[in-house]
Amino acid sequence: MKRAVAVLVITLAALGVAYASQTIKVTTLHIEGMTCGSCAAAVRHVLRRVDGVKDARVSYEQKQGVVTYDAIKVTPEKIARAVEEKLPTYKATVVKR
Repeated sequence: MKRAVAVLVITLAALGVAYASQTIKVTTLHIEGMTCGSCAAAVRHVLRRVDGVKDARVSYEQKQGVVTYDAIKVTPEKIARAVEEKLPTYKATVVKR
């Protein structure tokens, strides 16, 4: 009985990891309006506070942000909209899903 429970727990854990990895996605945003490293830091801060965003890297030189997110919780469009709502001087557009 203990062995069966242990096998069940391990199987469920493995399925959970597999399911979670299927919902983690990466998107690229084009972000207009950034002119310096502080701009990129502000955008990165906003992105990382969006529910479902796991990580965000932002470059003002490339005018883009690369965002890792949970597709169950948020869409790329909602992520871009969050930037524009919190930082109205910037324009964020999804360029790659």
